[in-house]
Amino acid sequence: MKKILIIPILAILFTIACKSPSSEDFSSKDNAAEEATTEETATTSSKDAKMLAGVAVYKKTCFACHQAEGQGVENAFPPLAKSDYLNADVDRAIKGIIHGQSGEMVVNGKTYNSAMPPQDLSDEEIANVLTYVLNNWENSGGDITAEQVSKLR
Repeated sequence: MKKILIIPILAILFTIACKSPSSEDFSSKDNAAEEATTEETATTSSKDAKMLAGVAVYKKTCFACHQAEGQGVENAFPPLAKSDYLNADVDRAIKGIIHGQSGEMVVNGKTYNSAMPPQDLSDEEIANVLTYVLNNWENSGGDITAEQVSKLR
């Protein structure tokens, strides 16, 4: 009986994870990042440039689980939006992207117990995507640098 229930649940999660972003999922400002080349974003320094580069990384790497507005997936993937867990410790967030995370975590009062594999991102990409996430969805703000990421790698 349990095996029968697992298959539809996995199918639903797979469908959610594979949903590609529509033009309505991100603002037109965010879509400008789509046009940026790897060379143009390789050495971003201003916060605005990091955020533009970060949205491109977010769409490619984070969107499937954390969704367009960082809301996550109920009982599966924690939200990044208004995330007390994320905002409490940026170094922990950096380490989670580099090394992955698994086990129980409490985010905004709800317990999640899933796994995020390590992400194959450069220090610059991690800095950019975290700068983007921290400055959106009612998070605390901030400007992460590649040097910060490098020190924790």
